[in-house]
Amino acid sequence: MAFHYDELMELSRRFNKIVRFKGTVMAGTPSFNVVDLLPGIKVSRFMGILNGTTNFILTRMYEGMSFNDALRLAQERGYAEADPSLDIDGWDAALKSIIISRVFGWRHSLENMEVRGNT
Repeated sequence: MAFHYDELMELSRRFNKIVRFKGTVMAGTPSFNVVDLLPGIKVSRFMGILNGTTNFILTRMYEGMSFNDALRLAQERGYAEADPSLDIDGWDAALKSIIISRVFGWRHSLENMEVRGNT
């Protein structure tokens, strides 16, 4: 979605199909249909927890746990992948930000985004 949003939306219009992808970003949060839910609004910014793994790790660290222990716990509980690099290096949140940006009609791209993570 992050890399081909415009193309997919054009294909959906051309073939009169609906593309659904709400679970891709922010799970149950009404981030993709907020414009439909609140007609007439103008979105100027958004905030949210875009990466559950990172949120879990940061919460545990705030509580005093080391990064490595928090990551290991996240993996044990199934929140983090065996290779958590997309999460902890910030790429997952960056890609989700791009998807939300496209939904709101903004033209943000990965090329003009600063992505920082644990490394």
